[in-house]
Amino acid sequence: MGICARFQAAPNESHFVAVKRIFRYLAHTPNFGLWYPRGSNFKL
Repeated sequence: MGICARFQAAPNESHFVAVKRIFRYLAHTPNFGLWYPRGSNFKL
């Protein structure tokens, strides 16, 4: 998604195809995600 955002000022057809592919992936993977248990020592 970040790469597509770079081209928002002057997108072309290949950028629209890429964004459609990203949205299609997100629509078909609604249960995927990250889960961090409470109390974990996760640091960025």
